[in-house]
Amino acid sequence: MLMRAAAAQPQKGFENDRIWTVFDGPVDALWIENMNTVLDDNQTLCLSNGQRIKLRKEMNMLFEVQDLQEASPATVSRCGMVYLTAEEMGWRPFVQSWIKKQYGNCAILGKELQEHLWDLFEHTVDIGFERIRTGLKEPIKTTNLQQVKGLCAFLQAFLDPEKGFKGDEKQKKKDLECLFAFSYAWGLGASLDAKGKDVFDSTVRDQFKACQFPGVAFNYFYDLKKDKCFKEWSTKVDAFVFDKNLQYFELIVPTETTYAHRYCLETLLAVEKPCFFTGDSGVGKSVIVSNTL
Repeated sequence: MLMRAAAAQPQKGFENDRIWTVFDGPVDALWIENMNTVLDDNQTLCLSNGQRIKLRKEMNMLFEVQDLQEASPATVSRCGMVYLTAEEMGWRPFVQSWIKKQYGNCAILGKELQEHLWDLFEHTVDIGFERIRTGLKEPIKTTNLQQVKGLCAFLQAFLDPEKGFKGDEKQKKKDLECLFAFSYAWGLGASLDAKGKDVFDSTVRDQFKACQFPGVAFNYFYDLKKDKCFKEWSTKVDAFVFDKNLQYFELIVPTETTYAHRYCLETLLAVEKPCFFTGDSGVGKSVIVSNTL
């Protein structure tokens, strides 16, 4: 129906408007072969009921696919293919695009602070990846781009005037560095096991000496709204209150660890970013998620 509607005679005044059809997802062996007549010079879609739909010259198709395993040489030869792996692209194009899209035309980060943010990425991220990929253990394997996206998601949540990110340029620069340090630790290092976090902590503190972490980086959060400094998670942990109406497996005793993970979950959900909890059985993953939601 979409193709038929797009190929229909356009309304007056829209004859020269270009129409793009984007196919996003894996290539299916059956439907991609049926696209061959569309992709060649005939530009005609042949349906199973015998109907033929002639595409107008203003119509274009764009395929954004994961791989070409099911595509035949005939299909590939009809398309102009540009295939880029995540390893070849790296994380820099994503971050450059993210900074421009997120803060290019807003007053939250001026041009100078945008450049400073890029410098923070440029001078620290590769060092963090080198440390993580050489000897540290991730129970669930991650990719570099996946972790950078996590770092950006934390920053997107924090760099908001309503969250306390405001003031003069000097204050914003200090806050930006400290928020980046927190996001760096959790965005890149959260996938590590306990022993790996202890090792990665030294890398975080070496990279962000100006932030003056009082201790292990994973044990602190940055108080952006009030004191503009790092504070221990213990300052935010509420006292346990027993509720006899709850089932045993619904009870959770608040600790620094449970609060830290709940804080990260709430922070990411506030900007509609996904969060994946993993860990040994019985550590409270499901309870933390259900209580937060």
